[in-house]
Parts: sequence; structure tokens; C-alpha cells
Amino acid sequence: MCWLLLAVSIAITAPAAAAPSLEETLRGFDLLGSWAPDCGEAPSPLHPHATYSAEPSGQASMIYDPGPSAPRSAYAILSAERVTDDKLVLREEWLHDHSRLDVTLRKFRGKMKVWYSREAGGNTLVEDGTVVATGYVSPWMTRCL
Repeated sequence: MCWLLLAVSIAITAPAAAAPSLEETLRGFDLLGSWAPDCGEAPSPLHPHATYSAEPSGQASMIYDPGPSAPRSAYAILSAERVTDDKLVLREEWLHDHSRLDVTLRKFRGKMKVWYSREAGGNTLVEDGTVVATGYVSPWMTRCL
């Protein structure tokens, strides 16, 4: 009984492991940098470029560049959570209107794509890698050097 009480008291008083920082989570998923379906192609609606970055201040962001025919979009990454080895959930805020999104990225064989995306109000935008409104399959993206 004495050993049980000792074990419980140690478990209660032991500090919990610190959660990884936002930057550590993004680095752990190997996300930071620029991504595109074909890095040799200029940004366009069919070949968008996405650049993920983290600042020393702890802030992180994503810039989505669909080419000159559409405006670039900038997002603050508010949080990131690794949910499986191949999936990362980001909470993002679009800097244009401060709307929020939950975005699940999926990686497979060194490539990455948007697997799921939902607005804060609950409207699903992307499900299983397919844009709900159009049926367009989100492209697999490769890291650009």
C-alpha cells in the first residue's frame, strides 16, 4: 500500500512534458518551405504554390499563390496538431477577413495535400482531398528547393 501511495504522489507531482511549440510541430511534420504540384511551373490555379513559414517570435503563416489571375491569400497559423504520422491539423486565420479554418494536411511519400478543410461555422470545404463545391481533387504538392 505504501508503494502505491508513493507512485500516485510521484505521478501527481511530476511535471507534464511540455507540448511542442507551433514551430516544432510544423518542423516535425517537415512542412516549412514552399510546396507546389510542379515546382518548375509558375504559380497558376492548376499549379498553386503554398509557402509555410515560422518566425522566431513563435508566429507561423502560410501564403497561397494561385498565380497572377487570382489574388494571393495570407493565413496566420494559430495552432498545429499532429493527429497521425501522416496528418497534421492546422487552425488558420485568413488575414483578409479574419475568418478561421481547420485544415488537415496529409503526407504520402514526401508529397502533401489538403485532405480536409472546414470553416469555423462548420461548412466543409474539402473532404477526403476533394473540394466539396466543385469536385476538384486537391493536388499532391512537392517541396520546392
